[in-house]
Amino acid sequence: MIINDLDLIIAKGIPHNHSMLSWFGVLCTVVVTSLLPLTQIKAVYRLDVVSFNGWVPTIRQAEPTHLERASERLEARTSNQQKIGLFLFAVAIYYFFPLQKLAAIPAKTLPLKPDNQTLLATFPTCVLYSMDLVGMLLQIILNWRSRSFGGKTPISALLALSLHMLYLAVYVPGVVGTFNTREALNVQELVETSIALIMAWQSLTFPSPREVSEGDHVE
Repeated sequence: MIINDLDLIIAKGIPHNHSMLSWFGVLCTVVVTSLLPLTQIKAVYRLDVVSFNGWVPTIRQAEPTHLERASERLEARTSNQQKIGLFLFAVAIYYFFPLQKLAAIPAKTLPLKPDNQTLLATFPTCVLYSMDLVGMLLQIILNWRSRSFGGKTPISALLALSLHMLYLAVYVPGVVGTFNTREALNVQELVETSIALIMAWQSLTFPSPREVSEGDHVE
């Protein structure tokens, strides 16, 4: 995930002796992992590229349909003040209690070196994790209100849950046995697994939004 990549960059920086190669690798990683979020943003905001002025695209926002208007009204039931308050609360949690560093199950390895990062240096990571968490929570709330499953395809929700379950199996000796070395299970992984479980449950119980037809004309 792009947040983990950026978190690693913020924590360790770019090695000076491999600066060009490292920056190229980071650039490729960011570009590849950003394709899906950018595509989702394009779909959510109904953005279309209508023309190019050289290399600069001209982007137009399409008018919403009746279904999209209804979705906007459902989303508006959560006010901007509530969204901002939830986001700031999440930032505070990640800032003072970094979930990605708190171990729910300790590691079976040599003790890690102490983290010398200042709280200010970790702030960008706090914001990234908070944005991801709040975005997923708002999507879950919207799905519940609309009684339909959106945000991703049902199969992707099930695959995401399967991935988390396979990762957690490493910490169940009855499933995979014991390991001499094993990294810690952090609280952030438990949070992400819980969200993946809710999304998978919604994908099985709620129908997917119906496709826009000619009757759902633009207002």
